[in-house]
Amino acid sequence: MSQTIHAGPPPQHLRRYPCAMPFVGSHYRDKRHKRLLVIGESHYFPKDSCRHLDPDRWYEGREEELSDLERAYIHTRGVVDCHWDGPSKGRYFRNIRCVVSEALREHGMGEKEEEAKPGNWVHVAFCNYFLRPAPSEGGSIKSAVAERDQQVADEVLRWIIASYGPELVTVVSVLAGAYAARVLRETGIPHQSVPHATGRCPWWTKRAAKYGNRSGRELFLDFLRDQAWVTNR
Repeated sequence: MSQTIHAGPPPQHLRRYPCAMPFVGSHYRDKRHKRLLVIGESHYFPKDSCRHLDPDRWYEGREEELSDLERAYIHTRGVVDCHWDGPSKGRYFRNIRCVVSEALREHGMGEKEEEAKPGNWVHVAFCNYFLRPAPSEGGSIKSAVAERDQQVADEVLRWIIASYGPELVTVVSVLAGAYAARVLRETGIPHQSVPHATGRCPWWTKRAAKYGNRSGRELFLDFLRDQAWVTNR
């Protein structure tokens, strides 16, 4: 994919909620590796929030209507940078970063200090597929996905791909991967989906026959190796 990208202005949803703009690491376009986009499932809101429970209300709303705490929960760039105090305490992002770090270390790259913030996240880009927070704090959007959720998500994902030109995509959520598959197939970009990287999904660390007797973590790392993410080009 060309480095010269002409995607046009952000979709309406990102103009309404600019806090949902993707995180793009400062080394995302490092010539030593391909451009890797990691896609998550969704953010979530504090337990007392309710404005996200109605899809129409959510998508017709605006970021300035949210409280400071609500904005912090769905501020993609801030969450990746570890400005976060949600229930997972950043475990999801730490788990992903550990895979990225291992792939980099195999080629003598990356930060040596695993606890660096954001550490080796500077080599990747990240966004969530679903743009409406999950119904419950720390939970999944699986039981609440509406038609409008997919419409908005697909529009935004197409724009992100056109804007940032990823060469590899990993979706760290089987649910989001299933919904995003159509758009990803259209692009022709090598992609995969792996189990969710937090404790609510045991398959991130537990091997399963349906994944070739591999865990989600191993699937992710093998994909980066097989697709020669680090190329030293």
